Amino acid sequence: MSSEIHGNTHYRDRLSCGSLGIPAGTVNNAAVAAGAAIAAAKLQHRHVIPYTQATVADTITDESRVLYICKGIGLVESVEVTSEVAPDGDTDFVTIDVNKVRAGVSASVLTGDIIYNNTNALAGTGGDVNGNYGIVTGTIDGAEDDLLDNDIIEIDITHTDNGGTNASGICVTIVITEAA
Repeated sequence: MSSEIHGNTHYRDRLSCGSLGIPAGTVNNAAVAAGAAIAAAKLQHRHVIPYTQATVADTITDESRVLYICKGIGLVESVEVTSEVAPDGDTDFVTIDVNKVRAGVSASVLTGDIIYNNTNALAGTGGDVNGNYGIVTGTIDGAEDDLLDNDIIEIDITHTDNGGTNASGICVTIVITEAA
């Protein structure tokens, strides 16, 4: 047997139900009490994973480095690069790739390497008239952006020096979301 109530209804005390169907979009952030103590397993976490190299005049060190071990299902959201000193031309540049390693198999999370040169630094957001601190954003590969528990995030940095001023003080930021 079912009953229908039309119009607004106010209950002063508790309402008990065997089950309750709540329409999508009914419960939002404002509806969750500040002291709700929601279990961590029901949350999604956002991690900002930094990678930096110290500012040493005209020097970038080539390296591959493991940065993070995933602890839940997730997604790579963005990869951005900047430097304190931008290269002075396009023949001196830094190449950045970010990989996920799953069961020993490495795959780039980018559609192509980020090339950090003077043109890209000047075209990036922020930065000064010389491209210093210009932020260059990589393009995430939608086929490789998914993360699983125990995936590894690693970075590969190489530089090409053709006699000009190289970038220095490089900083890469990788943003991921991950289920708890």
